Amino acid sequence: MTPPTTDVRYTTAGPLRGPCGHKHKNLESAAECLANDEAVCAVRGGHTDRKIFVLERGSRRELNAPELEFVRRYLPR
Repeated sequence: MTPPTTDVRYTTAGPLRGPCGHKHKNLESAAECLANDEAVCAVRGGHTDRKIFVLERGSRRELNAPELEFVRRYLPR
């Protein structure tokens, strides 16, 4: 018997900026989306309030420690 597969996606959202509206297939794509939103906000003199969330099994969760470390290393300084 084959175990059920988990269809994991990623999104970004913040209380003021709202969601990006994407279901990214990988963490890299979500990190790039977050960086792009930060760039848009920086041009306007601010910072994004969005962060990356994991979408799995019909729910949304925050990134765990290894995922956060990956994003930290992946994003430009």
